[in-house]
Amino acid sequence: MKIDVNRTSLSRPIDAVKEPIRGVAPPQQARNDAIVISAAAKMLREAMSMEEPFDAARVTELRAKLAEGRYAIDTEKLAARLAAEIMLLTREVK
Repeated sequence: MKIDVNRTSLSRPIDAVKEPIRGVAPPQQARNDAIVISAAAKMLREAMSMEEPFDAARVTELRAKLAEGRYAIDTEKLAARLAAEIMLLTREVK
């Protein structure tokens, strides 16, 4: 389509794009954001903050036993400790 420049009226103003009124922002609703930390997360944070003593001699002894095949695991004792820990965690989560 060809534009005829002779027919366009230069005296007619161009419609301006209307901008929103500036200055006063609409009131925002108060937010009620919250963070809830579970009991398990609190326990983990607490456990990570504790400093347990490091016994280098004990670590060396255990490494030697493992390397020589002399390290024996007491499975009954291990199972009892795991069960106790699980019971403790389930009580604190409730």
